[in-house]
Amino acid sequence: MWNRTRKNFAAVVLIVIAPFLAGAESRPPASSDHHLELDVRKTNILQVATTADEALLLAQGGAGQPEVALIGLALPPKFNARERTPILFTSVTGDPYQSNIKEMEVYRKQAIARGWIVVTGQPHPWPDRSRDTVTGRQAAARAAFRTLGEIIPANRNWPTAFAGFSG
Repeated sequence: MWNRTRKNFAAVVLIVIAPFLAGAESRPPASSDHHLELDVRKTNILQVATTADEALLLAQGGAGQPEVALIGLALPPKFNARERTPILFTSVTGDPYQSNIKEMEVYRKQAIARGWIVVTGQPHPWPDRSRDTVTGRQAAARAAFRTLGEIIPANRNWPTAFAGFSG
């Protein structure tokens, strides 16, 4: 069973990061006239519009509102966008009581104390287990990384790790 779980997790990770490794284009960074205040003391929850590709994947995954994704983002206390900062992406399977954003709190405190950015993405509304799919999680992850790139354009070459659990 663990072997199958590792293979499934590896497949999800490859699906999510493959476009970034291949140099896929994303939307240009958010314009400088749109000022976004992020609080380094808590998890910032951003509601973002999805791209056409992300919306299509979310719709295939059964998301309730494929045109919207929620992004959870936590920054370390002394974050400087000009300094290379490791990124931790977290993800879990559908659970009506614990969404990706709620579960990222398991990692947030320790990660930001060590200088990491913590980010996650999720369909909106959060699906129950029967509507949770790999394509829905892929789309939400793509939206999270795209949004992070719009907020912090330099992050594209920063080290990234993945964490999460299922069941």
